[in-house]
Amino acid sequence: MNFINANVLLWLPVIVPAMLLIYWWGTVRRRKLLFSILGKRADDPQHVSVNYPRRHIRFAMLCLSVIFLIFAAARPWWGMNIVPYEAKGRDLMVLFDVSKSMLAQDIKPSRLEHAKWLLRELISEPTGDRYGLVAFAGEAFLECPLTRDMSGFSQYLDELNTDSIPLPGTNLQRALGAALEAFKSAEGGHRAVILITDGEELEGDSSKVINQLKEKKIPLFIVGMGDPAVPALIPNGDGKSGFKRDPKGELVKTQLNEKLLRELRAAVPGSLYVRSTMTEPGIDALKAKISSLTPEKLENSTGTRPVERFQYFIGGALALLLIWMALSERLVTAKLPAKLAVLFILLSASISNGSEQPEMLAPAADAKQERDEKIIAAPVPEIEEAPKDPIVLYNLGREAQIGGQEEVEKWYEQAINSKDSTPQVRQRAFHNLGVLKHEKAREAIKKADSMQEQNLSAAEKEYQNAGKLMEQAEEFYLKAVEDDGSVEANDFATNQQVLLNNRQTVDEVTKDIKEFKNIQPEAIKKLEASIEQLKKESSVSSKLNQDAIDKVKTSYEKVQRLNKLSKKLRQHEMDGKSSEAAPLIDEAKKALDAESPQKAQEFLAQALELLKQKEQDNQDKQDQDKQDQDQPLPEEDKKEQMGNGEKQQAPEIDPEQAKRLLEQMARDERKLRDALKKQRQKEIRDIKIEKDW
Repeated sequence: MNFINANVLLWLPVIVPAMLLIYWWGTVRRRKLLFSILGKRADDPQHVSVNYPRRHIRFAMLCLSVIFLIFAAARPWWGMNIVPYEAKGRDLMVLFDVSKSMLAQDIKPSRLEHAKWLLRELISEPTGDRYGLVAFAGEAFLECPLTRDMSGFSQYLDELNTDSIPLPGTNLQRALGAALEAFKSAEGGHRAVILITDGEELEGDSSKVINQLKEKKIPLFIVGMGDPAVPALIPNGDGKSGFKRDPKGELVKTQLNEKLLRELRAAVPGSLYVRSTMTEPGIDALKAKISSLTPEKLENSTGTRPVERFQYFIGGALALLLIWMALSERLVTAKLPAKLAVLFILLSASISNGSEQPEMLAPAADAKQERDEKIIAAPVPEIEEAPKDPIVLYNLGREAQIGGQEEVEKWYEQAINSKDSTPQVRQRAFHNLGVLKHEKAREAIKKADSMQEQNLSAAEKEYQNAGKLMEQAEEFYLKAVEDDGSVEANDFATNQQVLLNNRQTVDEVTKDIKEFKNIQPEAIKKLEASIEQLKKESSVSSKLNQDAIDKVKTSYEKVQRLNKLSKKLRQHEMDGKSSEAAPLIDEAKKALDAESPQKAQEFLAQALELLKQKEQDNQDKQDQDKQDQDQPLPEEDKKEQMGNGEKQQAPEIDPEQAKRLLEQMARDERKLRDALKKQRQKEIRDIKIEKDW
């Protein structure tokens, strides 16, 4: 098998390794995503419905199809067809000067070798033209008649040397006569003579042949070899060192006779003269002149044409692609597994950046499908009957959730833990529990946003509470899609997208609040350090160093950031104070640039006073809130008086002891809350009914 465009095959060692690398990277990336969403369940066939051997087979088919397409692009062929053809072209007779002067090296490596290279470049492109070769020196001889066989022509060209014509000298007349004899009938405008020489006509008279060229309308394309300005020495040749000398012992010199060659060009209409050098060989001008000749019918003949077989490779590639598209990577199943749909939904939801959040869906109970109708149609008995049917328990929980009752979680948990529970009931119960936690988290976000302006610390606690609720909601959402169940992918996608957007909002606000609380004392410390540095520098020297200036710039950046966070968190008082302090620090920077540290200290002191005033106001407010919380309620005082019959003096308690007791109680309460949370998660995770998901 051969190829017409074999260079295309060079893409194989590039494309195939690139495909293998992309496939490996995609496999690693896919595994990371699965583990980030499903954790240890990513290796469980019940959760990830993928046939990995079949996936490898599909990739191998894809690689083979690409290889087949590359082979088809290379145009493979085997076998030959004999086809008739009508040859058209031009007849070009090359007159090649092989006199001793062509050994001169004013054109490297020599005039002779440069002329051979020029002629090889001229015939390198197949044009259908016929070339003949006449070698001349003191005599002319037809080395190669007109032929379209460029390989044979090249062999005659390679054999040319200064010994090809034994008679020394340069006889242009004999060379042009030999060309006319080779042409014989010269009618038509498709013939030309290419003369390659240095123009030193030592014998004969070329002007005698010019009239014959005119009559037969044969143009003369002349290529001059050598330097017309600087004479060159002629090497001895035949392996002998030194240069040729005349009978008097003088060195023989040769130079391009450009005047004679230009006269020949002017004498024959349509002719061309170019001087070939290493930098400007003149090939383009010569090819253009040859192309201007009108090609004519030369002969009718037959030739061989390769039979291309690319269609077999294209057919094989298409067949492999059809099999690749028809072969599924999933395990044998009747419908789309919910786990892979969830993976796509999570990826699409994570990159969603819509400014408007869609409304969260209501509790999952869609009567459009038969399985949902079965759940909703189940009878709902009185609560005193202590129902055990999981469908009834689910419906009780759903009605309680829609009615805003408090016993929602109890009914859903009983429906999940029931021994008769089905995956459909469990998943819809998990979904509705997620919706319940999600709604509470959204309410906490609204509450935190409403109190953010007045009480930032309380708002921060509400945001943290919302974050915990959203973690619980996400856990329930993920449990709802662990098996093929009744939760629609669109429902999950909508709720999950809302959850992701809410969590992003809470994380951003919480981060800003923490930064806001930390940056105010940092700004005050930076200002105090800047003032101290200025005082120290001004007392020692009148010239300030760069450290003091850098501290002032850092203080300005801190106050600017404080002002930005104040606006974002709607802390209007701090916004006003920082807005006043920032210009003062800027003025201090200008004073330092003007080498006035005293003024800079004054501006910085004013800015520091503004920020400290606000910090003191915040501290007073926190102390007042704490004092209000510590005061007993009037109802508690009344109960105390009723229990004792009269007002009694409360026993004194050591403050340090009371503080330690309160801290111990808080730690015990946190431990108990964490233990209850872990126990509850473990109970939900360890449910094993019909199918372990």
